[in-house]
This record gives sequence, structure tokens and C-alpha cells, in this order.
Amino acid sequence: MFESFECIVSLSMAIEHYLEGRPGGLTLGQIVRTRLAVQKRLLMLPTAGELRSSTEALLSGDPDLYECCRLAAIIFSVAVIYPTPNQFGALQTLVRQLKTEMEGNEVRTYDLDCLELLLWILVLGGVAALGKVERPWFVSNLEVVGMERLNLHSWDSVEQVVRQFLWLDSACSAGGYQLWEEVKISRKEKLSSCLLFSPMQLI
Repeated sequence: MFESFECIVSLSMAIEHYLEGRPGGLTLGQIVRTRLAVQKRLLMLPTAGELRSSTEALLSGDPDLYECCRLAAIIFSVAVIYPTPNQFGALQTLVRQLKTEMEGNEVRTYDLDCLELLLWILVLGGVAALGKVERPWFVSNLEVVGMERLNLHSWDSVEQVVRQFLWLDSACSAGGYQLWEEVKISRKEKLSSCLLFSPMQLI
């Protein structure tokens, strides 16, 4: 998986280089050919279930987290690297699968390194869930992971974290910012609700 991620990162940088019009990068034809190979390599990654049922073993790490990473990478690829026809439907399926996979994870038990990875997964899933019934779930969990666990309260600080993984500013930043605004609104509403229903103190 790590090698596949490295390929996607390199391709993302080439795309950004091309979009900015900087000289010396890949041509459009080279980008098209490269992204097809990268997409094929990503889609050939085995699921966590396939790894468990085969002779190949997960040497280390959490198989559930592996599956979440795999799905998030496919979401990034479908939305950014290799857009597909009926993108909304494809993303709907992936978002639903990612939410189902993540619901069994105890996010409060992960250490800092895993939490940052989890933040990236939730942001990509949340951005892809725009206009879908799963969106509030991602917003709620981003509040837990981003604000409560990682103590991040601005989009700039969140983006610094997600840029360590698969990310392309030109394609992801606007959607990420909109998602984080929803997280802040949710947080503010919950805090207001707590204050509204807290018992009155006698002075």
C-alpha cells in the first residue's frame, strides 16, 4: 500500500505542476498514461478481508485501519486523480463502505500518529459525502478526532495535517474548508446546548 501511496503522491505533484503551468513537468499525455497505471495499481490492492483469508498476512498494524486507508485512497483517486463517469454514484458507494468500516473503530484509543491518519481519512470521506446522508456522521467524528483529540480549531491547522498524506490543494481545499465550517458549527451548537441545559447555580 505504501508504494501505491507514493505513486499517487508523485502523480498529484505532477498534476499540480501542470495546472500551475510550470515548465519541466510531465506533459498532459504523460499524466494520462501515468494515472491509468496508478489507478490500476491502487484498485489491485487486496482488501483487509482478502488479506485475512489468504496466506499473505498483515505483518503489522491494524487491518481495519488498513481498509479505511485503502478506501480513502480510492476516494481520492476517483475524485481527483482519475475521475469516473457517474462520480456521485461511485463516491456514494465508497463513502458508505468507509463509514461502515470506520464505525467499528474506537477513535479515542488511537495514539497521535494514528489520529492524524484518521483525520485525513475522515476529511476525505467527509468531503466526498457532500450532499449525502453520511455527511453528518463524518462531521461528528471530525469534531471528536480533530477538535477534542488533536486540539485543532482552524482549517489551516487541519490542512497542515492532511497534507502529510494524499492531498491536492486545487481539488481538495475548498471542499475541506466547507466541511470544517460545518464541524465548527456543530461544535458551537453542542456547546450552546450544554450551556442552555446546564443546571443554574445559586449565587
